[in-house]
Amino acid sequence: MSRITPLTQKEAKMLAIGLVFALVISMLKFAGPGLTGYAVYEQQEHAWSFDYENDYAYNSDSVEVADGEARLKLQKTTTAWTDSAALTLGRTGLDSLPIAGIAPADYEKAMLQEGDKYYIAGNEKIEEIPPALKGLAWIKTENSDRNKDINVSFEPDRSVTVFAGHDNRDTAPSWLSQWTYWGAGIITSAKGTPFNIYYKDFDGQVLLEASNKSKAMYVVLVNATVYESSTAYASEPHNFSGKMKSIDWDADTPGGTSVKIRIRESAAPEGLGNAEWSSQYTEPGSFEGQISDGTAQYEALLETADNRITPTLTSVTLTFENEEYPGSAEIETDDLTVSKTAEWGSITASEILNGQNISYYYSTDSGATWQGIGNLAGSSQKIRAKAAMSSNKTHTPALQEIRINYTYASCTEDWAPEYTECEANGTKTKYYADANSCGTNDGLPADNGTTETCSYEQPLAVNYAFAEPNAVNPGEEIKITANISRDSSITATAAFRNEKGTAATISLKENSGLFSAAVNTSAIEKGIYAIDISAEDAGGNAAIRKGAALAAIITKEALVESIILSENSPYSINTADSANKTTVLLNILGKQAEGQISVASYTDDFRNTTKTAREIGRYVDIVADEGLSRNITNTTLRIYYSNEELSKANIAEESIKIHYYNETSKAWTELETSVNAEENYAEAAIEHYSTYGIFGQEKTAQPAPAHTTGGSGGYGGSQKSYTRIIAEELKTEAQEAKKEVQEGITEERTQPEKQEEACVYDIEITLPKTTLKGADTVPAEVKNTGNCTIDALEIAAAGDAGRYVQVKPTRIEMLEAAKTSNFTIAKTRETDAAVQGLLIAGEQPRTYDGWLNIQGAGGNIELSESIAISVEFGKQESNMAKISWLAALAILTAAIIIHRKRNGHAKKKLKLRSNDAVK
Repeated sequence: MSRITPLTQKEAKMLAIGLVFALVISMLKFAGPGLTGYAVYEQQEHAWSFDYENDYAYNSDSVEVADGEARLKLQKTTTAWTDSAALTLGRTGLDSLPIAGIAPADYEKAMLQEGDKYYIAGNEKIEEIPPALKGLAWIKTENSDRNKDINVSFEPDRSVTVFAGHDNRDTAPSWLSQWTYWGAGIITSAKGTPFNIYYKDFDGQVLLEASNKSKAMYVVLVNATVYESSTAYASEPHNFSGKMKSIDWDADTPGGTSVKIRIRESAAPEGLGNAEWSSQYTEPGSFEGQISDGTAQYEALLETADNRITPTLTSVTLTFENEEYPGSAEIETDDLTVSKTAEWGSITASEILNGQNISYYYSTDSGATWQGIGNLAGSSQKIRAKAAMSSNKTHTPALQEIRINYTYASCTEDWAPEYTECEANGTKTKYYADANSCGTNDGLPADNGTTETCSYEQPLAVNYAFAEPNAVNPGEEIKITANISRDSSITATAAFRNEKGTAATISLKENSGLFSAAVNTSAIEKGIYAIDISAEDAGGNAAIRKGAALAAIITKEALVESIILSENSPYSINTADSANKTTVLLNILGKQAEGQISVASYTDDFRNTTKTAREIGRYVDIVADEGLSRNITNTTLRIYYSNEELSKANIAEESIKIHYYNETSKAWTELETSVNAEENYAEAAIEHYSTYGIFGQEKTAQPAPAHTTGGSGGYGGSQKSYTRIIAEELKTEAQEAKKEVQEGITEERTQPEKQEEACVYDIEITLPKTTLKGADTVPAEVKNTGNCTIDALEIAAAGDAGRYVQVKPTRIEMLEAAKTSNFTIAKTRETDAAVQGLLIAGEQPRTYDGWLNIQGAGGNIELSESIAISVEFGKQESNMAKISWLAALAILTAAIIIHRKRNGHAKKKLKLRSNDAVK
């Protein structure tokens, strides 16, 4: 029997030393170096979110703060285009001008214009004629007659005004002293200065005396012609940016004359010739243009009621207003002031650049000096941030948040109780959270981690729904039935939705645990509808199940069928008429999935649409629910017809094409089609589900060439979120061109002109991992894999996991085709006692499941994606547990040393020296 021996004095000292070692190790492991010695640091984070515009300093002319964002402000600028016209009415009457007896006999009469030769011989040309003298009759002289004594004369049969132009480089001859000086005008290629013009009225013979001592022969003009009653002048096209806002002009309009202006504009120069003219303006005024960034042209109409006078149009000015963002601007936060000196960590920002740039700076002296955030270091009690936004003036970056983290020493615990969600077993866990986030557990209440009873309430959810019957003639009744969990105090509705939007919303009533309503379809437009079931309880909790059921309100012969897709073999669906003849055949391939599809075949176009070809009278509407459509990869559509229908429509069979109706453009789009004349059907590969019809050309007309462009893909055509069926990784290679062999002669089809591609709206989400552990932050990105800009994307977390994660940013705007935008998913808080206080021994990891919802809009369509995510709270050891474990280890070590000594195994004494290292 062993005996317990009391510790000697030396053994007690060794035990004390072991305990001190354990305490030192604990302090080294669980305390960090502070400003003075070892202390607990408090980690803090501050966010400047742009919710209140008055919290920031900026120039309101160039920056705006709204909807939780700071962005550049769209500004309006004005530009003007002035055309110096100098236009007058044209003149007429030269051919019948009653001038005879011109002397010398070789002189001629003419009506000269700028650019004409004004002497009989020589190369001198007229470069400029004053508007008032344009169109007058000329007596063409001979330049070689200068400095000769020649009498120039002619005989008009009416009273005329004669103008004589003399070279201003010499003194005018004496006979011009009896004439009235008119002014300077008429510039020729022989000299750079204008002639001096004189005029005199004559009644009878005109005689210009001899003596012409000059460097050039004088010119003679006769005002014997008349002005045209009207003349229209069209300006050269002018390219502009912005929108036209006003028109102004300068004109001289003597009594009985007028100037009228009209304008036309086009988005491209080549389209200007076909553009419509505006109404005529009789005076300057505002003009609200319809085109942004295009080409404009004006036409001036000059008129006179007296052919002796003319209006003169001097200039025309068009004013344009343009909208653009400033090239750069800054926005500055207020000071973040902390109670103690803080060590600054890092500055981050949530931003949407849209191809632009934002630079960031910080200041610790209230904005007196600034430094780039790459140099962020040191400590102070206040700090502020500044963002410098730059732009190419067509787009603006958007700043949603600036965040800074920092630390400072010392903290006082402030424990507040919180509870986990009530579990299905009727219990909830109580835990405490330190409001000051000290990181210590000294004052943690003893009941941390205990469980309490609670009343579990089943989550609100729409489980399933169905329509009975699911195909009716318009006006007949459909009963909608939905199964919704938690059937107490619930308001439920059923919404009929198609590519145009919601056509009707019906309230559902609870009966024996199910919610239902009978719907009279008289007030609902013909078509196939997805039925969305929504529910809301008294507490404001809501649930929705989109496309829970399908209903065809076209004909009761429409087919609504539940199908199972397979990647290995196609699923075939066919419809038949009352004579049991097949009207439509669908062959569908896709990833493993099941759901509902509806196919309706009918003979009348109830939409009364405009068609570019002759209709046969065969139409098909196809809709698949959302769960099914996202897994469909390939569909072939076959529409049957009869010879009687061809004969009645007078259509050439080889010209038949399948078309789909595009609800966005309100037009039918032709698909590449093959025709089987023996079995009377047309067949095409389709890339989306909507409304289809077969059309052709009259027999007497040349058949239209086969188009190779198919549907718009993705969200093309009648674009609706629950019919997107093309996934990027499943797109097939383009088919090779087909050749037909008929009667031994091979004819290769000609390649038609390619039609303009319709918008495809599709997105791709990249998420490296979908489970968040600890304080993980997961980066993610969304890419626009379509061919058109997506106006906006909303990102939100839902389900149980949605309560414990935060998505930033939650909104992405103007995501261009092939462009990528980033966002993050981060845990916001953990619900287990294991996270906010001491861990409970044996606590198992917990996982909360949910999903990410990505909702978007482009054009007039909506698109959506859902991705499953989960948040995991793992098993950890508490700080106190680690300290206790280390202390126990130290005690055990001391006990072993004592035991070894008592049994004679210690070979030498334990000595402590000043240079001993503790390991």
